[in-house]
Amino acid sequence: MKYGTFRILGVGLALVLAACGGSGGQSSTSTDTSPIKLGVITSLSGAYQTLGTANKAGIDIAIDEVNGSGGVNGRKLQVTYQDDRTDPAQAVIAFNMFSDEKVTAVLGPVLSDAVLAIKQGPLQSKKLPVVSLAASDAIVEPVNPNLFMTPAKASVTADRVVRYLKDQKLTKLGLWYASDNAFATSGYQATKALAAKNGITIADDEPFSARDTKDFSPLFTKLRASDAQALLVWVTGGPAVGITKAYKNLGLKLPLIFSHAQATPLYFGANATGPASEGVIVPAQIGVMGQSLPDNVSAKKLAKKLADKYAQTNSGYPPQFAFDGYIGVQLLADAMKRKGTKTSEILAGLESANLQTPQGTYKMSKSDHSGITVDYVEIGVVRGNALVPTDYANQQFSKLK
Repeated sequence: MKYGTFRILGVGLALVLAACGGSGGQSSTSTDTSPIKLGVITSLSGAYQTLGTANKAGIDIAIDEVNGSGGVNGRKLQVTYQDDRTDPAQAVIAFNMFSDEKVTAVLGPVLSDAVLAIKQGPLQSKKLPVVSLAASDAIVEPVNPNLFMTPAKASVTADRVVRYLKDQKLTKLGLWYASDNAFATSGYQATKALAAKNGITIADDEPFSARDTKDFSPLFTKLRASDAQALLVWVTGGPAVGITKAYKNLGLKLPLIFSHAQATPLYFGANATGPASEGVIVPAQIGVMGQSLPDNVSAKKLAKKLADKYAQTNSGYPPQFAFDGYIGVQLLADAMKRKGTKTSEILAGLESANLQTPQGTYKMSKSDHSGITVDYVEIGVVRGNALVPTDYANQQFSKLK
């Protein structure tokens, strides 16, 4: 697989497909053996490079698995990557390029703002199936018939965190969020609404700029002056490391909680926060804690299968973003195997998904283009540069199958 663009199908091949009753790249004819072209837009450079690189690792593993087992009804998957440089405008350019090349479907991007730029822009007219690798609720609410997602929605994670706070009898919350990030804003809004319904008051409410804020001391000063019993921060990427180290240096004792965007060694690994993240609470989809799942949970074996393959070319356990890319391919392959490879068939397949994955069971419908529920998001804690289940999570695991 190479970065860049696909060559246009030759005239001869097009005539063969026509003779077989096909319709170019969208053909669902059983005699068609041409590759199914998938385009991936993710951040292979820029601020989210590590996230996009993890997307790619998961996607590559899934592509190899599908092709190694005979492809999709005898057709191999062929993937091309475009680097959006963590820039929504560049993501739109890449999407238009893939549309012109008539790829069958698109995976990505990893940046919520980039997905929303596509949703609010060219997706309105260029109706390609897109499986987002980002998690803002606004990606799938309101539903766009062509747009789906693999990570749990921010509101689903907010739901799990609020349930955990209530279980721990933590009723006064410090709530910070990156106001220049669609994912973080989505999570903040959901947390605030759910907290109000569950008797949790917001003792310290602080927006900040993920791009511009380097010194979090003023925010911690306000937090210390409040009566907050825990701090939840909605942010993605580098700022979480700075916040965690400042928290550790200040010797704060109240629980520090991040979103599932930090469910990755890219945050809690020895080369990132290291010892500073010890004891930090991080919710995550269950595959990220797959090694700790009970044996009766089907996701455990699936997560181990991915983890073993990931370890062959990468260090450590797969992060959230590798799972997201891997499952994106699985969902598309499942949809095409069941329904076909025309756009309408893929969309019908995604909207009827009922697929067991390393992160839990995805059940999608016309009104739900996310498909992952709070049952498959649990509360982890960082111990020794790894994410392990809390006692609360272990109690919840008994409800899974």
